[in-house]
Amino acid sequence: MVSFYDLWERMDDSPLMDSGEDTKAMQVIRAGNNLRKEDERSFWEDFMELCSNSEGMASLLGIDSSRVIGWPSKIQSMLDNVEAHNDENGMDDVDSKVAPTGDNDGAVTIPNADPYLGEM
Repeated sequence: MVSFYDLWERMDDSPLMDSGEDTKAMQVIRAGNNLRKEDERSFWEDFMELCSNSEGMASLLGIDSSRVIGWPSKIQSMLDNVEAHNDENGMDDVDSKVAPTGDNDGAVTIPNADPYLGEM
């Protein structure tokens, strides 16, 4: 199980690259964005609010409170980077879109998976 400290370490060591590919930190941000329904308050908003009590969070995690203080701005910066990355690549909530599966209601088959394959 990953601790909040591990999350922070990964975010700290994973700068956004210009390659256009998701960094590990961006993957964590996307996963956090998809934890709740669209009409609910986001996981990251709640997490950043918890981090506003830096002494309490630091005590919980067994680290110095000075390490917790910068987390909300770091998370917000990465949220902005993910949004910019989505805009640049024409992606909207990439991880939240799921292909239909199963035998009923839109099962993915060879003919309907790609419109260019046509009838088999």
